[in-house]
Amino acid sequence: MKRRDRAFLLFAVILLMSAACGQRGASDNPGEENAVQAESDAAHPLYLTEEVRDLDPESGELCVVCNGWFPDYIKDCATSFSRKDADYSVLMEYTEESEEAYWDRTMAELVSGRGADLYYVSLSELQTLQEKGVLADLRELLPEETLAAVWPGVLERGTWGGQLVGIMPEAWADTVIVADEIWAGDHWTLEEALEVIEAHPEFRYPVVSGGSLRRDNVMEFLVTRNLADSPFLDLEEGTCSFDSPLFIRALELAGTYPDSFPIEESQEMYRGKDWVAAVCMVNSSFTDNYKGILGETYHAVGYPTEGEEGTFWRTGQFLAVNREAKHPEQAAAFLEELLSYDRQCTSHVPVRRDMPANRLREYTTLMEKCLGITADTAAIEDMIREEAADYFSGSRDAETVARAIQSRVQVYLKEQP
Repeated sequence: MKRRDRAFLLFAVILLMSAACGQRGASDNPGEENAVQAESDAAHPLYLTEEVRDLDPESGELCVVCNGWFPDYIKDCATSFSRKDADYSVLMEYTEESEEAYWDRTMAELVSGRGADLYYVSLSELQTLQEKGVLADLRELLPEETLAAVWPGVLERGTWGGQLVGIMPEAWADTVIVADEIWAGDHWTLEEALEVIEAHPEFRYPVVSGGSLRRDNVMEFLVTRNLADSPFLDLEEGTCSFDSPLFIRALELAGTYPDSFPIEESQEMYRGKDWVAAVCMVNSSFTDNYKGILGETYHAVGYPTEGEEGTFWRTGQFLAVNREAKHPEQAAAFLEELLSYDRQCTSHVPVRRDMPANRLREYTTLMEKCLGITADTAAIEDMIREEAADYFSGSRDAETVARAIQSRVQVYLKEQP
């Protein structure tokens, strides 16, 4: 899509947002090519732009940057915030730079005390920025009562090095459900999950989901969803055991699946209940959704884990504040708007604990216990996927692939500081 086409698309989106909010219209911002302006009742509007600009700290523009796209929830909140604060507008920048160019520029700006006020980043990007010491501790910016209203796992996800450096304005979790008669417990280990699956050959599928299901998804269910808490990896000791019989069993089970199912077929399998376990997204309508389709005799057991909780926050994006932000008070106020009760009530996946939907006991219990995966095992997960592909294609057997994974991961662990 050409730049002018994208700008036109953004303009159309903002027009719709303006109409929904009862605003009087939107127009191009004269003198600023590639920018889109959403008029509001405030003195300063909301801008979305793909043009990276040098910002004047006295300009009254609170700048939020991402290397991608902003979700509607953040854009709607920015519009509302701009109306409420007559002294500040929100400039939301997204770039078309390559990832390398974006990070080179971002890091150069941040380490020199410049850059935007806020950044919308992934978990790995958040960790990198925290390690460079360029992010503010949000506990010093946000009131304790605001943070106390947020699910504990959300705060855990954004905490690195003892500091809360990022917050997810929206978040949802993944869990696994089973029939009560198949497994009565509220958690299970991988060995227990495999034993249950192997004990019920009458079911056509060991695991399904409501979306497209691939072999990689089955490996995620069995092994990589929380790799740091699996029986195959000890990050503290720097050891692994991917050549174990248990891992080979998991690999062979994943290999029984085709490369992928169409979403329609996967949804039909879910409704047909011809499976042992099903992966589900946990949101405010979670209990009603699955019990409405499957009945009352199913419950959440979570992913296989060596711990006691197998429900995990899905990887999302975080808002982080530049330690040298030119408008720290306004940045904090913007985050408070994102986390406010009224604003969170508009989200299907709120991060506050006091939403009306939280009266549902099962949903509330799961979210309170929901874990955030803070260990970075992405490199090891990539190794598993790369080597497992040879088994799935039939070019190598499971034992050979398991030994290859074991060798690569062990070398990787020895190289870590």
